[in-house]
Amino acid sequence: MNAEPKTPSNRPTPTRVKPPSPEEAAALFAYLPIFSAPGYSPTRNAPNIYRREVEEFFTTLANMPWMAQFRDYDPAGRADLILGDLREVGWGLTWCYRGERFSDGFWGSVILDGTVVKLLTQLRVLLSS
Repeated sequence: MNAEPKTPSNRPTPTRVKPPSPEEAAALFAYLPIFSAPGYSPTRNAPNIYRREVEEFFTTLANMPWMAQFRDYDPAGRADLILGDLREVGWGLTWCYRGERFSDGFWGSVILDGTVVKLLTQLRVLLSS
């Protein structure tokens, strides 16, 4: 019997991840220059009131093919995700999306600390190779 790989939280994970289509990937990559611009703020004049492009990005992300596959992922470390394969990048982006449910302001924090930009950059590298 083949065992599924385990996440750091010891839960089964999918072995194959469907990559985004070129159109889906382009929709995500369109946000790279916005989120990586010097001085960019993901919120408007009040904390946790996100700019339109942040809401649009995470809505786009929610429709990616891997989102339903990673229901119970708890990442051990962001560095592994940022340099990982498609499955790990999918985990990371799913974690970024779902974190807002448990912590107001989470989306803003993962944009400001560069996690989203690093994951999208790695996704671009993976899809171009």
